[in-house]
Amino acid sequence: MITHSINSPNVVISGTGIYQVLFNGSVAPLPNTTLPASITIYLTVNGSISSIGITQTFTSLETDTISFQGLIEVDNAPVTLNVLVENSGFIFSSITLTVIRLGNIS
Repeated sequence: MITHSINSPNVVISGTGIYQVLFNGSVAPLPNTTLPASITIYLTVNGSISSIGITQTFTSLETDTISFQGLIEVDNAPVTLNVLVENSGFIFSSITLTVIRLGNIS
């Protein structure tokens, strides 16, 4: 089972298996941000930074769509997922985090 509570940054996976995680959203530098400016967005698993994420460098104040995806293996549930943003000076909109159970661990 995959759960998320309203106004919580956490997504909790309470069953073992292989899961696909997809992040998508619009990101723009704030008007007073010095350019070029970079932002890094990571998926965290139980509070630890995973290898799933993206770094984007902005050379203008335009909005970019940023996305990343990856697989995680849950062999000891529950697991808490969260998105960590490194670097300030950005605004986000239309953010989605989708978690899909693909199957059992072989």
